Amino acid sequence: MRQYIIVVFLIVTSSIFSQKINVDSLYYQARDLYKTKAYEDALVKTNQALIIAPDYIDIRILQIRIEQQTKRVEKASYDIGYLLKNNDSVLVKPLAIKHFYNFKNNGNLAHYINNTNLYFENNIDYKLAKTEALLLVNEHKLAKEELSIIMKLPRNDKQNYTFHLLLKRLSKNQIGVNHETLSFLKEYPTQRTWNTTSIEYLHYFGLSAATARITYSNRIANKGVLYEIESYPVLSKKWYGYVNFSVSSKSDFFQNFGTKMSIYHTLNKGIEIEAGFRYLNFDEDSFFTAIGGLSIYKGNYYINLRAFIGPKFEDKFIQNYQLNTRYYLKNAEDYVFIKLGTGIAPDQSSQVSAIATYSDYNSYYTNLGINKWIGNYNFQVALGYLYEELPSNKTGNQINTTVGCRYRF
Repeated sequence: MRQYIIVVFLIVTSSIFSQKINVDSLYYQARDLYKTKAYEDALVKTNQALIIAPDYIDIRILQIRIEQQTKRVEKASYDIGYLLKNNDSVLVKPLAIKHFYNFKNNGNLAHYINNTNLYFENNIDYKLAKTEALLLVNEHKLAKEELSIIMKLPRNDKQNYTFHLLLKRLSKNQIGVNHETLSFLKEYPTQRTWNTTSIEYLHYFGLSAATARITYSNRIANKGVLYEIESYPVLSKKWYGYVNFSVSSKSDFFQNFGTKMSIYHTLNKGIEIEAGFRYLNFDEDSFFTAIGGLSIYKGNYYINLRAFIGPKFEDKFIQNYQLNTRYYLKNAEDYVFIKLGTGIAPDQSSQVSAIATYSDYNSYYTNLGINKWIGNYNFQVALGYLYEELPSNKTGNQINTTVGCRYRF
């Protein structure tokens, strides 16, 4: 009897051992075929191996990858569900998240979501991939609902970047209104406040944005309207641009027409450079200004240095230098900012007409504010101060306030 038991034990052990060798051999064969992109032959091997050892994790993961490569979406969904249910391998969840990008119809996607949601509670990467998949099958309402949940959850920098890209794709439109007041202190002939109001509409075309803007300014003695169209076209991962065209109604302070252009290039380690120009045409003068800039992204900080050189009056170039700094709060859209500068820049529409008049005088300014999104509403508040030299050895002081609001949909 004892001898009989030993014989049975040896037979069973030998069978299990040979099966193990056979399964391992099938796995290595399938893996080698997968590497050479012989997917169909590799799939035959993984199917044979899983019949013998259905819980062999490495084989099933390899089979999922083959199924994804060969567009067997439903079969891969089943295998992912099997692994999620039966083990907690660290390789399974990334594979399950990546699988979202294989769906082409909402029926299959809905079934997959129902089968996997349970295993990814508050997983941001899962929710972002799910939102992307919902967008791919044109389920915009469900995608917006998912983003509204993600908006309330903590995110790292990479997740934040993906979140805001998805937000732009879902909420492609923005409308905004901005009001600026410019108050003159007692050094000036007038202490009456200038008021400028602008309304704008922004639309995203993919990652690029285009804006139409109308600005009305009441400067007591004169009024004017400026019409602008501008765009930030994304050219590649490291190149994007800025283009602005403007015309105005007859006024003494807005340009008759103008063109502004810049090109931006992202270097490694969060460094960006800018080169461009501004051209503004007035009744009596035309201004051309060259621009150079350097931006650095470091942690929560954005630091930008810009130089505006030109136009040239009486053998002297008008110069403007700026330091712009942002401190980002919880995401890339919410921040506090400060601007320090000297001289008059062609992007300062409230003062650019004074370039010729005060070309021999210095000015210094600062601007401090906050930009904050609350749901789909954006609010910006800023307070500025300017000190400038005036004729007859006088100096002037101005206080600038800006309040803006926009809505995205």
